[in-house]
Amino acid sequence: MAKVKAPLIRFLITFIAGVITGALIGASLLCVFLSYKIDLFYEKIATLENTIRDKDAKLQNLEKAVNSKNFVLKSIETVLITEENTVDEIDKIDIEQVIKEKFLSLIGNEVRNLDADIIMMIIDNRIIRLNDKEFFLQVEKLMLSEKLKLWVKVDLID
Repeated sequence: MAKVKAPLIRFLITFIAGVITGALIGASLLCVFLSYKIDLFYEKIATLENTIRDKDAKLQNLEKAVNSKNFVLKSIETVLITEENTVDEIDKIDIEQVIKEKFLSLIGNEVRNLDADIIMMIIDNRIIRLNDKEFFLQVEKLMLSEKLKLWVKVDLID
């Protein structure tokens, strides 16, 4: 009888250890997958919130200029030029929002009254601090029509 109990006890101990190990590995993999999904959703929410803020500001400024028949600035678009893996997506969204906030007062103004050089100087060679990081902004190119389009080079300052 003693010979039967020893292998049975070893089997039970091994089985219980395997179940515990499997549960721990499964729980850790589930945590990794869920944290990745939460990061994706957080990024999407931040993008959508910025879009809503831009649309609201644009609507308010365009309502002021609705009776004008002149060529007016209707939107602002930024293209961020970064080196690979220096700026993450959440920081890019925040930087775009800061840049757009600088130019929101221009929406609804006549394009012929806007000076491209002054617009460029607003953010050219500026340092922005976000989330305990510093970013240096340089305007590479600017296009001014009904849409103000800026190409901005972003460098992370160490």
